[in-house]
This record gives sequence, C-alpha cells and structure tokens, in this order.
Amino acid sequence: MTMIFPRNLAEIDVTWIDSILPFPVSDFRMQRISEGYMSDVYRVLMEPDDRSIILKFHATEETARDLANRFRSYEKEHYFYAELAKSVDVRVPSCYFNFYGGEDGFLLGLEDTGTNLQRGLSDKEAIIAINSLVSLHATPIAGEISGISNAIQTAALDLESAKLSSLFRGKVEHLLSQYAKRSQDLLPHLIGLPQVFSHMDFRLENLSFSADKVTIFDWGEFGSAPAGFDLAYFTITSLSIEQRRRLESDLISIYVKNTNSGTYESVLESYQLCLLPIVYMPWLMIRAGDRLAAKQLARRLSAAIHDHYSSLARLF
Repeated sequence: MTMIFPRNLAEIDVTWIDSILPFPVSDFRMQRISEGYMSDVYRVLMEPDDRSIILKFHATEETARDLANRFRSYEKEHYFYAELAKSVDVRVPSCYFNFYGGEDGFLLGLEDTGTNLQRGLSDKEAIIAINSLVSLHATPIAGEISGISNAIQTAALDLESAKLSSLFRGKVEHLLSQYAKRSQDLLPHLIGLPQVFSHMDFRLENLSFSADKVTIFDWGEFGSAPAGFDLAYFTITSLSIEQRRRLESDLISIYVKNTNSGTYESVLESYQLCLLPIVYMPWLMIRAGDRLAAKQLARRLSAAIHDHYSSLARLF
C-alpha cells in the first residue's frame, strides 16, 4: 500500500500522524519554530505521552520555495535521510517519515533534539563541533552527491546583482564585490583543493549540543567541498569576532591533527579561500527580511576578510 503524504498542513490530522509514527498519538498541536530560508519548520506536540517531533515542510512563501528548488534543497535532504544518514559517523536526528514529490512536495518528520536557544558557543563546544567535522569529512564521497560548483553557480546568479555596499565597506567591500562578479572564475581554485563530504550549512542554528556530543541537522545543502568550507562557515556564522580570532588557529590545528590529512598550511589556504562564498549568506538574510542577523554576520565576515586580506587579494 502506497502512503499518500500531506501536501499542506490542513491535510495533517490525528489519524495520519497516528498511522505513520511508531508510537500512539491521540491528539496534537503544532508550534511554528522557524520560517527558515528554505523550509517551514514546526514542533509537533503530541498526546498522550508528551512526545514531540520536528516537522519540516516546503516553504509556503513562493520565493523561498523557488530558491530551495534552485539549490535542490528538498531533494537533497530527502536523499540524505533516505540513503546517507546511516553512513555518516556523526549524530543526526532519527527520521520518522520522509516524503519528496517534486518541487512542491516535501515533508520530513524528525526526532526533536530539544530547543536550541544558544546565542553563542563555549570554547569547548567549538572544539566539539570541529571534531564532529573531522568525523563527517571522513565519510567517503559516493552516490548522488553534488559538488560545490553547483552551489557556487546557483548563488552566482544572485550575487552578480547584489548591492554589497549596504553591508561592507572599504577594501573588504571592493574585494567581495570582485568575488561576486567573478565567483565562477574562482571555481577551478575551489575544485582544485582536496574535497570532502561537507554539510555546507554547518552553523550553531543547525547544531544541538548534549554533554560531549553534537547532533547535526538541516542536511539540505550537503555536497562535496574543500575541507575549509565547513570550517570557515562555522567560525564566521557561529563565533564572535573576538572568539574566532582567539580560536581560529587552534581549531584549524585540531582539525589537521585529527584528520591526519593535509598540512596546517594547506587547510588554512582552503579555509581562507572558502571565506569568500560566505558573502551569499548575509545577502540571503537580507532577502528574507532578517536585516539584523545579516548585519551581524556581515561584520563577522568583514573582520575575517580583513584578517586574511593579503592572502585573498592575490586572487584578483
């Protein structure tokens, strides 16, 4: 018997939820916890045992849904939980149901790992996160895994017309504007670096910490990328400027030591180059109306570009 999955929230009722979950459900209510940039996310609170799950739907907002389809985010997250989740050596949420029916059909039911209200990370948590990247990046690249070129080429369509002067200033704005115009020209540099299985959205908002472990969710952007991509993306999105400056060298050293592949210098080169594509994220936040978050991220990225400017300026 083929399961028919709901195409909108109105089609989700007690009968359907009770039939698809491995525990009884007599009643439920939904609590919206995120509109996200690609999906609508809800916490489903259920009776009789006070259980909860996380439900991800394709975005109801058309422009967000179109963007997700351009990046193949729904298709990729469906594929990850259907085919790859058991092969990565990191904690991921248990998946209760996983439906994908093309551009306007995506529904995912996941383990609720708890409310993440963290506004920052301790130094210890930052190290735990880096060690989880070591484990993730050891995953063999196989099957239907797209490369970083797909993401860069998709983002390039938006960056070519992006007005970065509202977020950046001076030589940093000039360098990032050069990148925005020529991002596809730098693809050979990115592709020429050693590639690993990459989460590609590895930031605090997608991590849940418990003791010395971290659970990683939001797998709609994964692909193969230089090792430095996840490292750079994490330090810019998840650490304050001061904390990033203080820990940056140590975190790269920990990564190099525990991967036993590459040298500090080669991973640093990868890290520096991968700072540039992060410019897409504050632009995306502006587009979604999250101006405060965009400005905070732009300040962090600007500081990192400034710190590594001499290495990056040689590219242009």
